[in-house]
Amino acid sequence: MQRYPTSGGSDSAIAYLPAAGLVPNAADGIYALEPELLAGAWDRLEQPAGGIKPGHGWIIDRSSWTPSTSLMGLGFARLGFSERAESILDWLAEHRTSAGSLPEKISGDGDPVSVAPLSWTAANVIITLDELYGRRGGTSS
Repeated sequence: MQRYPTSGGSDSAIAYLPAAGLVPNAADGIYALEPELLAGAWDRLEQPAGGIKPGHGWIIDRSSWTPSTSLMGLGFARLGFSERAESILDWLAEHRTSAGSLPEKISGDGDPVSVAPLSWTAANVIITLDELYGRRGGTSS
């Protein structure tokens, strides 16, 4: 899966599939995305401060983009890679602004840039937390 149908390199949009719930299920014969593909995309897109850039060939400023990073966290959570998802959530928490919000980007040095709160990132974090911890404790009333 690449940025364009026949070229372009890795793209964080690969995480849309598991984030939307399209996860491998041998019992149903559905294989929407092999977990290794998501991990491989992360490895190719990872930036110096820890998160990822949206895609191959993206702006070359060494920034990590929190929407793409948080989307990958959700993808990992839905694929059952809880530790990987938790480490992404930890990274996001460590890189919040001084006001506590999740910025759009983190510089290559680890500083928040484009610091306006980003609801897309926040929503991904909440959904990831729900995926990881929301179903614990049995049934609800």
